[in-house]
Amino acid sequence: MVNKKDIPVVVLCGGKGIYDSNLNKVIPKCLVEINGKLLIEHILKMYQDNGFENFILACGQNFELIKAHISSLNDSKIKVLDTGENSLTAKRVFHTRELLGDSEYFAVTYSDTISDINLNQLLEFHLQEKCTATVVAAHMPVRFRVLGLRPIENKVRGFANRPVIENDWINGGYYFFNKDIWKHLDRYQDKALENEVLESLLSEENLIAFRHKSFWQPLDNERDIVILQNFLQGHNHV
Repeated sequence: MVNKKDIPVVVLCGGKGIYDSNLNKVIPKCLVEINGKLLIEHILKMYQDNGFENFILACGQNFELIKAHISSLNDSKIKVLDTGENSLTAKRVFHTRELLGDSEYFAVTYSDTISDINLNQLLEFHLQEKCTATVVAAHMPVRFRVLGLRPIENKVRGFANRPVIENDWINGGYYFFNKDIWKHLDRYQDKALENEVLESLLSEENLIAFRHKSFWQPLDNERDIVILQNFLQGHNHV
């Protein structure tokens, strides 16, 4: 039996920031305030509510700024790691190896994406499939209103306010890994986790997808803040 308390969660922080018009500057996405809490707090609470306790924030840019904000939470189970200002995502995970120790499994996620995914079901799925890596597959949100057009007509039949592309699955950015992942990270530590590392797993048929069909939303620009505010306001991760 796997104890979730023994499974560390690596959160990738300090990538490209987002412009904050109120502050008139670019800030790390994880430090954007939503409904009175930082985005990173919402993400950590999502895992905490599902029984996970130990977190490593693997930072690229803005390490000192992120560390200062996390220190104010006074949680000894949250460690903030400087992986280098120009580190890509694989390098950030690679640098957590010493802190992860002999962990048989660990989770990885990004600091800019909120979802209502059931993390317990995701972990159970990963353990059952016995692959090196599990990635959440999500539907891509569409930013523009979609016209309801039939193939042989020009008449508009309706609008979809915020549809998703149902026929295509994208990388949803929530992962569980077995310790076998280290040979791939060793080989591609200077590359991107999303590209070379996952493609290496793919070549071994060691990558499995967990399909998630409901809420999934990254923070890519200021418009997304309203979407996240509305979701979190009615959700127990607030």
